[in-house]
Amino acid sequence: MDLFAWYREFGAACFTLAPTTPQNLLTALGVTTSPEPVGDLVKELRDHHEYAWSMENIDVPEDQETPLIAAAALDGEWSVAIEVDGMTGYVGCTRPMLQSLSQSFGRACSCYYDTGNAQVFTSTEGAGPVGVNTLSGLRDATLSPEQEQALTDAGFARGGFRTLAPRLQQMRDIERLDVALNALTGHHLADCINAADWIAGQTHSR
Repeated sequence: MDLFAWYREFGAACFTLAPTTPQNLLTALGVTTSPEPVGDLVKELRDHHEYAWSMENIDVPEDQETPLIAAAALDGEWSVAIEVDGMTGYVGCTRPMLQSLSQSFGRACSCYYDTGNAQVFTSTEGAGPVGVNTLSGLRDATLSPEQEQALTDAGFARGGFRTLAPRLQQMRDIERLDVALNALTGHHLADCINAADWIAGQTHSR
């Protein structure tokens, strides 16, 4: 599936990456049910998302919601976890969770997009995390010199949309998010959505 087909299917989503196994990543994200193999990732996520928004589930207390998180291995030592049910926020994008992940695995990077918003967050050894607005290039804290250089080289200046590289200004939001994620992790969103051997489970971490 290409990135735009994915975007048409899911108008909002969160991707969380860390250098560990899919099982370890799900466990760290608070998956409380045994992860099961996923045959069709898009169908599994869509079905759970539709249920989460259905009248049948609308009165479930927030602390009893069980978002579905799917995870798979990427090239190298990294894995990705995907969430598409962000009604009350994404598990992988919370600052305490990113700090915990990076304390456990050394690095953690999470990104999300929805209408008019696309941000990436990065944490190293429990520090931060630092958020980067990929629509403007603005950082909410100081990145490491290496990460700052990687984003600058990718065209993300710090001075707002008009200071982004011209090619970034011409991209759609999800494309700019992809460029930033790749600069920080070496992985593209297309690598994530086209990974194989997914496992998934539900979490009460939110």
